[in-house]
Amino acid sequence: MTKMLIMAARVLALVALALGAAWWFGYYGLPIHLHMTFGGLFVLTLWALALKVMPVSKGVAAAAFLLGLVLPVVGFAQLHMPVASTPWLLQLVHVVVALAAIGIAEAAAKRAKLVANA
Repeated sequence: MTKMLIMAARVLALVALALGAAWWFGYYGLPIHLHMTFGGLFVLTLWALALKVMPVSKGVAAAAFLLGLVLPVVGFAQLHMPVASTPWLLQLVHVVVALAAIGIAEAAAKRAKLVANA
């Protein structure tokens, strides 16, 4: 189950990042809701990994839950600003939080696999 979750997280994160980058670089023909859907599915997968690793690593699980909450909040904050005036700092924070969430997903999967193999 852990392998399936981390592979899904990797694919979802990659697609969400690609769609977000396309939007960031000015390809507005793409519906932003597509990026939001893949990002939301990534967050759900991240939380599933956090639940799986919670018995052995509460810190990783807490970080995963926290990043999973912060990521969409920062993303939604960008929606309430006109596209032309969205501060680049808010966009950068969104990308940094997303990359941190991907790293935490990898860490959670690794810890869950170590416990399963022990």
